Amino acid sequence: MLGDLKKLLVQDTNLQPRQQRLQYKGKERNDSDILREVGLKDKSKVVLIEDVASSEKRLIELRKTEAATKACKAVSEVQQLVDKISVQIANVESSVVQGRKLNENEFTGLIDTLMYQLVKLDSSNVEGEINVKKKILTRRIQKYVETLDGLLLRNNSMKGQSNGPSRVRSNGARVHFEGSVQKSTAHTVMNKPASTTSWEGCSVNHNSMKVAAPVSEPLLIQWD
Repeated sequence: MLGDLKKLLVQDTNLQPRQQRLQYKGKERNDSDILREVGLKDKSKVVLIEDVASSEKRLIELRKTEAATKACKAVSEVQQLVDKISVQIANVESSVVQGRKLNENEFTGLIDTLMYQLVKLDSSNVEGEINVKKKILTRRIQKYVETLDGLLLRNNSMKGQSNGPSRVRSNGARVHFEGSVQKSTAHTVMNKPASTTSWEGCSVNHNSMKVAAPVSEPLLIQWD
């Protein structure tokens, strides 16, 4: 059949069968025509005409296929990158939960990267299963951005939780207290000798009164 002849011409012409129009004896033949019935023999002259409309349609289909392939590749690349970023997000979240304050760039850098991936997904035109995958990935990225925004606010709130001023105030109070103790002790020590000296003076006078010689009594001498 003439359709089989078109298949043989694909390799030499790079035209698919539906892009070929074959004419024999000034008349276009159908794919179902049998060669012998139309009088086609060896060395018969057959005219091949490219079907422009079919070629244009084919070109459009190829472009669509290429665009779809490119879009699928873009979605796949975004997914791989998001998988890597998810590990970094987990590490950032762990640090914030443990109270370790991070540089703000660690949050904004991840957020900017994720937002760029959303733009790439939005510009990719895909259909079918890939489109479903794209929607799921889009929601995943949006959730990560919301998580990072919340962690950034929590991280920034740690500015008012610095322990520096508290330690200074505590040390100052301790020094003031110790100074008061030393002052009180010094005051006690200074007053104590005076009290002791006064008491010791009283004791000395009292002892003097004890050891004072008693009034002499008349000495009686008996003579034998």
